[in-house]
Amino acid sequence: MTDGYYLFTYLEIDPLGSVYGLSQRHDCNVSLWEKNGETVSLKRYWELERLTGRKEYRGAFCDVEQALCFLNTLLDEFGLTTDDMEAILGTPGLDTDDKYADDESTRTISYHSICHLFSGILSDTEIFYHQNIIGLAVDAGPDVLIQKDLKELFYYAGCVVDHGRVTIFPVSSPALLWMIASSHYQLKEGTLMALASASKSKSLEQFSACLDKQMDGDAGKFIKYFHELVSRIDGYEEKEKERLFNEMDPLFSVRDNKISMVMKEVQKVSINMMATNIEDILEEYLIDPEQTYLSVSGGYALNCPTNSYLLEKYHFKDFITAPCVNDSGISMGMALFYFWKNMGTFNFKLQTAYYGCVDPLAGDVFERGIYRPYIAGITDFNEAVFVSDINRAPVVWFDGASEIGPRALGNRSLLAAPTSLYMKDELNRIKQRQWWRPVAPIVLQEKAHEWFKDSSHSPFMLRTFEILSDKRERIPAVAHIDNSARIQTINENDNPLLYRAIQGFEEATGVPILCNTSLNDRGEPIVNTAEEALNFALRKRIEIMYVNGKRVQLQNHQAYPSDRPLTRRTLVEEPPVDERQRISAQYNPYGIDDESLGLYYMMPEVYASYDLRDKDSSRFLHLFTSRIKKMVR
Repeated sequence: MTDGYYLFTYLEIDPLGSVYGLSQRHDCNVSLWEKNGETVSLKRYWELERLTGRKEYRGAFCDVEQALCFLNTLLDEFGLTTDDMEAILGTPGLDTDDKYADDESTRTISYHSICHLFSGILSDTEIFYHQNIIGLAVDAGPDVLIQKDLKELFYYAGCVVDHGRVTIFPVSSPALLWMIASSHYQLKEGTLMALASASKSKSLEQFSACLDKQMDGDAGKFIKYFHELVSRIDGYEEKEKERLFNEMDPLFSVRDNKISMVMKEVQKVSINMMATNIEDILEEYLIDPEQTYLSVSGGYALNCPTNSYLLEKYHFKDFITAPCVNDSGISMGMALFYFWKNMGTFNFKLQTAYYGCVDPLAGDVFERGIYRPYIAGITDFNEAVFVSDINRAPVVWFDGASEIGPRALGNRSLLAAPTSLYMKDELNRIKQRQWWRPVAPIVLQEKAHEWFKDSSHSPFMLRTFEILSDKRERIPAVAHIDNSARIQTINENDNPLLYRAIQGFEEATGVPILCNTSLNDRGEPIVNTAEEALNFALRKRIEIMYVNGKRVQLQNHQAYPSDRPLTRRTLVEEPPVDERQRISAQYNPYGIDDESLGLYYMMPEVYASYDLRDKDSSRFLHLFTSRIKKMVR
């Protein structure tokens, strides 16, 4: 392979999708890499939801020219253009090589899942080439932009790595079950996961799922199981208490109690599916888990209780994955799979989560005339002042490059003291979240074992640990109802300024922990720029911001005219009405409605099999999507 720059893109070019804001792909992303000899380095990682303000960005470019214009805008930060790339890979229409996805493994398992798999197992090549790894890539399913026919493919990839030798095979994924639940309840998977553990209510019945071997994304069994489960639990009446269920938690509505009961069962089934994967692999490959790393990637890897259960039950050596485990990490997986396939051996380590956007104008935003009336003063960071600030109220924390992946990991965060339950309530109020939503602790890595049982390093907030019994009363703001917490560990090398801040808080209070939640409003992606952070602080009446090592004190919040998030970048200019009509007439001539179009783009096998420009296909699609709508509801 030639030394130089490589660009990997998880995007889509589709005229109709560009008009309707639809795409086969969601959480679209782009990553820039440099190869220098045997060393590969990640230069920048762009997530389109952060750039645009559209959660889980799902959209398409109208044509190649529009997509290249966007990519060149990104590359301008480095003084580069697409012409400077040795290769551009990942998106049909932009690709400079049509063989990059061709491999023995991708002839039986979806390339999408292989990319998830390699984003985890190759996030540290020192471990990959010198240790053993069991890898699981578990999400809801692939797209069909690169592999058109999924019918002959397994959807989900697993592997065993033995000192760099990789054996890949299909595994089962519970993620589709969570997607069905999310659609049914109109709540995000993370919210459902939190509600499952927030309420004390649970069913006392034994439900049989028979879902252990689900390798091909067949939704039928999942839908049948889920709707039978919901129907049964929704029918519970108060007189059946202690016979069919334990109680209705008085802190929650009847509906939320029943959702919690359902999702406890879904969580149980999901963990069983993942445990079956592990046990099958251990038996087949005669692996000692205590000498083996576990890697989990794909959207289901955000299910921290499952990760922690597997690590604890099977005593794996440690956990290895990237922070962008959902589809926001696909371009990373594309890159690492490509380098591995073409180089054989190379050096790479994902050092931190902080490869996202840097705001070059962060220092200037507070000098702009429109913001000057709101700035009371700007001073350098001081630990003692920080402790005083955070003991009084939550503060906005914005520093350096943004994190990659869906979780705030300390550079675009809302921080608070964990020593008061009031702070948890205040954070949820500020973010317009349900009162029961948990808040994560960020803890000094070397002190984690003093506060959390059997804790290990958890730099990307993908594991839960039990709070030690003698510490629970000291950090009530971060405790779940079962006294667990989804922790992030931090060390001085990864994030020196935040480390200093937490260290200062520990010196003053004896607690080496802060509450950490993402810096965004309801329905808004995590902020990307200092101006967006300032907008958030002014709207939310937050007095203190810390921006790249500066303490910014705000004033006159009541005079700030906006009550909405700042408008972010527009990637695709909306075409004129006549152009929209022309594109719709050309690519959707039989007038499939917007909701059905959304389902069409979300269901890869349907998308690949039926052409909207064909009358019979459109008639079938209308009938099919009508049936799906009824089933999901």
